[in-house]
Amino acid sequence: MMPFYYGSRARSVPEYLNLRFDEKTRGFNAFAFAVMTIFASGASMYAMALLMETMLGWNFNFSILMSAIIVLIYTYLAV
Repeated sequence: MMPFYYGSRARSVPEYLNLRFDEKTRGFNAFAFAVMTIFASGASMYAMALLMETMLGWNFNFSILMSAIIVLIYTYLAV
C-alpha cells in the first residue's frame, strides 16, 4: 500500500479513501473501524473478567466492573 500512499500524498488510510473515492467511503471506514474496536474491547474485557473470576474468585459482574475501571485508568494515564 505504501506506493499508493506515496503517489497520492495521503498520510493515512482514511485520507487515501477520501482522495480515491469520496467522503461517504471514508465515513463508512471510520464507522466500521469504530464498531470493530468496540467489539475487540468487549472481548478483551470479557477475557480479563474471566481471568479475574478464575484467579481471584470474584463474582463475574464485579470482575467486569473492575476490568472496565482498569481500562479507564490505563486510558486516562496513557493520554
